[in-house]
Amino acid sequence: MKMDETNNIYQPAEDSELLVKFVRVKSFGRVLDMGTGSGIQAITAAKVPGIRNVLAVDINSKAVDHVKNEAKKQMLSRFKVIESDLFENVDGQFETIIFNAPYLPQDYLSGVNGEKVAIDDVALYGGKKGYEIILRFLNSVGPHLARGGKILLLFSSLSGKDVIDKCVKNNLFEFNLLAEEKMPMMETLYVYEISSLPVRESLLALGVTDLHYHAKGARGIVYKAKWDINSQEKKFLASKDLRDVAIKMKLDSSTAPGTLELETRNLRLVNRGGIGPKLYYFSKDFLIMEFVEGIALDKFIEAKGKDSDLVKLALVQLLIQARQLDKMKLNKDEMHRPFANVLVSELEGSKVSVVLLDFERCRNHQTPSNVTQVVSFLMKFGFIDHEQGIKAAEEYKKKYGDELFQRIVGLLNEV
Repeated sequence: MKMDETNNIYQPAEDSELLVKFVRVKSFGRVLDMGTGSGIQAITAAKVPGIRNVLAVDINSKAVDHVKNEAKKQMLSRFKVIESDLFENVDGQFETIIFNAPYLPQDYLSGVNGEKVAIDDVALYGGKKGYEIILRFLNSVGPHLARGGKILLLFSSLSGKDVIDKCVKNNLFEFNLLAEEKMPMMETLYVYEISSLPVRESLLALGVTDLHYHAKGARGIVYKAKWDINSQEKKFLASKDLRDVAIKMKLDSSTAPGTLELETRNLRLVNRGGIGPKLYYFSKDFLIMEFVEGIALDKFIEAKGKDSDLVKLALVQLLIQARQLDKMKLNKDEMHRPFANVLVSELEGSKVSVVLLDFERCRNHQTPSNVTQVVSFLMKFGFIDHEQGIKAAEEYKKKYGDELFQRIVGLLNEV
């Protein structure tokens, strides 16, 4: 690696020369060169026949000025340079996005008192582990990659290849290894050509925008995005209604059969009773649902305290929804430990909203146990008396009556 010590501008080295080979043959359309440094990749791309325009970006103002001057000297047209921390000041979409990332793990110097002092050089160091800036890039590049577009990413074996590969996959991308070059000091350089998976292209074709990885569970992975929920309406002149949505897909590692089909079927049923996130769209590969704001029930209890009136309101709502499921003859597993699959949000006027998630394991059952599962949870965590809870649950299971259910709700106020 070479640096212009005066301006901290990264100068072309072995990694730059490796990447530029592919920039010459892979660049097309509108081009974004992220972390442009000396400008070698952006300037090379600008000279490729058929390129529409080039945007070069760097966090270092000295690098920005340098590349502007180089572009002027070489009389490059349709060439723009801006200062930005990754995509902070970047607008629009691009067919080609280039990133010769800062990929070295952070180095330190010894301070006056023997403490470690991080060497400040954003052109070289990619974070404590070397991959942090690359992950930020991958987690935020999606909205800027045009349909059918490609990302040319160079990084090092010092950056944590497995972590980067996982992040690529989590963002619904796939990669083609263009180059793997051995370097001194047990280092290997990699050049990836990254593109959207077919499922990501399908979502973009539906009009989904701002697609980001959100969370992963035991059987599914969830993305947050924006979508016009009226876009599939057949009514003429249906008004646009752009909302935050959750997009759920099955994990490749999950062996559970038919989870998306089951969740679709169950969400349709429970939505009629006002339970769960609203289902907007489904296919064999994904579901598009209402994005629910809130925190997990256990975190809410921890934050507010067991004796909080808001916690009691949330638990009453949980019981009421469990009661509705019992009436519908649907049995939802995991109600005895309703933590990550129950979201709570605080509303104005000392009110709360409780939303149940994850219905892929919900099944029809003639003697459902949703309420009694919640009672088990309430007893375990001291919200209701153990002896009274067992008695009330046993009586409720015999008849499933409203009066017996109200007796269980009443136990919450007796502890």
